Amino acid sequence: MLSAPSTTTTSVGQNANTVTTTTPNTITRPPSGQVNTVSSRSNASIPSEASSSEATTPNARPTMTANRPGSASRRPGSNPNGRPPSSAASSVQQRRAGMPTSNASNSGGSPSTNSSSSSTQASRNVKTLWDIILDTKKDAISSNNEPVETNVFIIGGEQSGKSCLVHRILKRDYLKDPPEKSTALDFTFGKKDEGLKTYIANMWELAGGRSLIKLLKETITADNIHTVMAVIVLDLTKPLQLFEDFIYYQYVLTKISDELYDMLRKKGSDVPDKMIGRAKKRIGETHEDIDKLKLHGFQTIFVGTYFDQATQKYNPLQLKQLNQTMRFLCHTFGTSPMFMGIYADSKANENNDSSFRNFINYFVLGGKLSTTDFNLKDPVKPLKVIAGKDSFKNIGTPPVQAKTQQIISERAKKIKEKISKMFDNKEIEKWFDSFQFTFSEIDEGAEDEGNKEVMDLNFSEYAEEVVDEMKAKKDFEFDQYLKMVERDKKQKLLLKQQQDAKQQQKK
Repeated sequence: MLSAPSTTTTSVGQNANTVTTTTPNTITRPPSGQVNTVSSRSNASIPSEASSSEATTPNARPTMTANRPGSASRRPGSNPNGRPPSSAASSVQQRRAGMPTSNASNSGGSPSTNSSSSSTQASRNVKTLWDIILDTKKDAISSNNEPVETNVFIIGGEQSGKSCLVHRILKRDYLKDPPEKSTALDFTFGKKDEGLKTYIANMWELAGGRSLIKLLKETITADNIHTVMAVIVLDLTKPLQLFEDFIYYQYVLTKISDELYDMLRKKGSDVPDKMIGRAKKRIGETHEDIDKLKLHGFQTIFVGTYFDQATQKYNPLQLKQLNQTMRFLCHTFGTSPMFMGIYADSKANENNDSSFRNFINYFVLGGKLSTTDFNLKDPVKPLKVIAGKDSFKNIGTPPVQAKTQQIISERAKKIKEKISKMFDNKEIEKWFDSFQFTFSEIDEGAEDEGNKEVMDLNFSEYAEEVVDEMKAKKDFEFDQYLKMVERDKKQKLLLKQQQDAKQQQKK
């Protein structure tokens, strides 16, 4: 027989911060009818069904873990012996689990379990600011691993201002530090970071006018034609030379592009069709003149230089003729025109340079284009517009009509013959008749020596014996290799034919 009935007392502090438990050293089985007494003191409210300070349960044996902290009987939600848990004790357990009191009192499950699962789920769903940026810009980042390169070919007559244009693009002082005379094919480049993209403009300046045009034909290839942009630079103060050179360079670009497109189409490439389609989109697929234009597939820009001198040299009718004629020619070939000059007023000069850089950046470096200084019809102001914004209807007819036209000089006759051979286009010839008649009184001087095209470049004077010997040796080895490959092909074909013949005999 055990000595005494077991009595367990649990006291909860006023602020529910401490829990003290007293457990006797011996536990006795109570006699029949004897009860265990459990007393609980707390400032927290107790449910009505447990409002009494004592709860009796007959014939109930208390266990060693009945009131141990952390035991099942102390966990919120458990109810041993039919006794509801103390609100204060529940509050302590909720704080230990890191959960709000309201959640613990209303939840029927374990707060610690709910807390861990909720926090895990929340950590999975919550994204940082960097995660959101990466998700938003993922496609843009992946598509911008490589820079966007454009090969800009700057071509035109001698002393037309090509080198100055390059300096203007790169923001170099071309007035205080004039550029040196270019030789053959000069190269430089410009770079610009625009957001996540990097634009690189490889600028190739062809010197010598037409004399070194062969270098252009060797530089534009099937591998880089999709990156090409041509800038034609001509002097506005030489009207007949201007008209002839513009047609000539358009003819060269047309010939180069047609030959390369034919080569690519034979290989099954769709690059030519894509480039022509892209050019039509730039003009506008619904443009009224889209089927009448001669498009190269790549972008072309015409820069007329010395406009400041042209306004002083020409009368109003001649300026109008110049404006309308160049609008017609540029629109015919899908070219974007812009007139430029070098002005005495430094502010006007800066505005002119800024306008040109904005114009070039739009085509080359992906910049935004300002249209505030676009001009089509005012001949006193510089012509500036992008391809597709003009039309044959808006341009109208030549200012000088057919009745008053006549070929004045022998030079004009030769130019017209050349134009008719390059492009069999009656409209171009009609505009030339009007143009040469209007500017018949302008003395252009002798024809530029650079306009005499050198058809075959002679490199014999630059020969090097060691290089020539090595080239001849490699050419011989390559020829021998080709012969060996051809011989092996014939032997394999003969062997295959013999095997096929034997199989047919067996059948």
